[in-house]
Amino acid sequence: MAACSSPPRPNTPPLAALEVLNYAGISRQMNGYELIKVEVDGRSIQTADPAVDVRDHGQTRPYGDAWVRSGRSLVLRVPSATGPESWNLLLNQRHPEFLTLTSVRLGPYAFDQRITDLLLSRHREAGARCAVTAAMGSVCWGGSARSSA
Repeated sequence: MAACSSPPRPNTPPLAALEVLNYAGISRQMNGYELIKVEVDGRSIQTADPAVDVRDHGQTRPYGDAWVRSGRSLVLRVPSATGPESWNLLLNQRHPEFLTLTSVRLGPYAFDQRITDLLLSRHREAGARCAVTAAMGSVCWGGSARSSA
């Protein structure tokens, strides 16, 4: 069997939804999302340094902050930590070209009810664990218990 090589996939609506779900433990709000299309000139895109580990916030936050402050590019192309062989495009709102972008609203994005039901049941389970651990001297943050001592 021959191996096929293809370029990494761009951020698609399902990948964007997975990226949002990464933070579902922080926010229980699963509605109100919109799909918006923005076209950007390829010359405005910078690819992130591959040495930066996208799963390590200790690396990604300082790298992203420095990129925003530098104004080197309007868009930063970063590998997705959620979808292998995929990538996300980050827009620099402080870049002068940002104000020239035009966007097209494609409409609301609704998560599949099975996903929201699953997340809701996990939040309920986490809430029950938090009630128990809070009585034992811990505080809950986003569904996980942390010691308050």
